Amino acid sequence: AGSIIDDTEMMFHHSALMVAALNGHEKTVELLLKAGANPFLKDTSGRSALLLAASNNHLEVLIKLLDSGQSINQVDSKGNGIWHLIAMSDVENENSQNVYNTEKKEKSLFLKMKNLISRGLFVETLNKNGETALMIAVKRGKVKTIKNLLKLGASSKTLTPNGQSAISMAESSGNEELLKLLK
Repeated sequence: AGSIIDDTEMMFHHSALMVAALNGHEKTVELLLKAGANPFLKDTSGRSALLLAASNNHLEVLIKLLDSGQSINQVDSKGNGIWHLIAMSDVENENSQNVYNTEKKEKSLFLKMKNLISRGLFVETLNKNGETALMIAVKRGKVKTIKNLLKLGASSKTLTPNGQSAISMAESSGNEELLKLLK
């Protein structure tokens, strides 16, 4: 009908595809990709639709975008990649009300995360602050994310440039549950 599929809004420069990815609308993402939406556009934070999906832990959308040819090693303007953004997310998972209610759903989430590893997404990547996703998850007290990252091979002993590790961050927080997980 003459609309421009890759038009962006003024504030964050999000396109329709970016908004759909950010909000986890898998069918809309699929429709927009088929209609020719550009998955390589970036917003004011240097985040593409793929990174926006990661920032709200929409793993199904993230995988769909990877299947469309997106690079798995993208980073935003602060050097945060997929794992960092998942760890930063205020959403523990795609459907926070139900995903962890059953062992089957928890395993499904882990398998989606494992899919990212099988595609070559290294779990120990450092952002510009020298932090891993595990360190970010520890700072935010995200137990489920920490458990999954550890199962995927994240190291609790990797050091930031100032000598901190996920373990020392957990010790500083005084959170015994996190410390137990990491040791």
